[in-house]
Amino acid sequence: MSTRLIPPLIRARLDSKRLAVPGVIGVIEAPNVRYALIGADAGWPIFQPMDEWRDEVVLVEKRALSLEDRAVLERKLPDVELAEALAFNADMESYELPPPHSEEDLRSLRLASAARLLVVSETERWALQGRNVPVYRVGYHRGPSVLSVDVVEGDENNPTQVNAFDVSRIREPDRLPANLTSRQFHALFTARWIDRALRVLTQGIITEGAVQLARYNAHGRHFPLLEDEAAEAAITAAARMSTLAEPLELPLHGRARWVRLPSFTLPVVYLAPHGRPLAMPFDTQLEVPPEDCWIILDR
Repeated sequence: MSTRLIPPLIRARLDSKRLAVPGVIGVIEAPNVRYALIGADAGWPIFQPMDEWRDEVVLVEKRALSLEDRAVLERKLPDVELAEALAFNADMESYELPPPHSEEDLRSLRLASAARLLVVSETERWALQGRNVPVYRVGYHRGPSVLSVDVVEGDENNPTQVNAFDVSRIREPDRLPANLTSRQFHALFTARWIDRALRVLTQGIITEGAVQLARYNAHGRHFPLLEDEAAEAAITAAARMSTLAEPLELPLHGRARWVRLPSFTLPVVYLAPHGRPLAMPFDTQLEVPPEDCWIILDR
């Protein structure tokens, strides 16, 4: 196994009972299972677990925005705020005055700037769609338990839905992944299906971790952090996890073991695109690839 890890943005962890080093490693505590993920979309604040949503968000990929696209937004992006804050601090220091932006403020802006996705308003959405910027409407509604994803680019849109009930009927594989009991497999599969479905529906652009960070940024950009031995140990553990499949110790949580969740066939409903009255919805199936994660063993 091998997962590409980028150097940590900040050698610190979120001030939380769960282990989370932004952009490096994050532990998720789901019903009946605790597991860890590594990579750029791991370790961020969890605004609200997606299976608890009764909401949707409109997202754009930040790297898809040109300077002209950014000009239609109703606010400055964190990377612009960070550049301005650094310049202002440097200016004040040149006059031997205390910098107005604290190191804590700068760290929060650095982390907010790392977000791949940006939540946009309806006004911004229409302006960006008019400029042919791909827009993603992502929602989960707990009542009917339906995940919805609509990818809009120019005049083209592809609305899809996945029903959690249909996913729950997917049969357990004939051969369970190594190191997993049937109970653990079902708990982990249930905890992971939304993120895995988002990835396959958007060619990997939308992930649950990236959505969580985008929503967190939209509601405030303060990242309470701790620089301690647990953070350093977590960074070291993540580096080992990226190349090895051996059991190891995770700070705050204890023993963790690598597992590979097998591929599965995702039932998807393609709805009739907006503005095309003659189009008909249809059902299909998409292949979701295997996924590596680390299950935390019960003490």
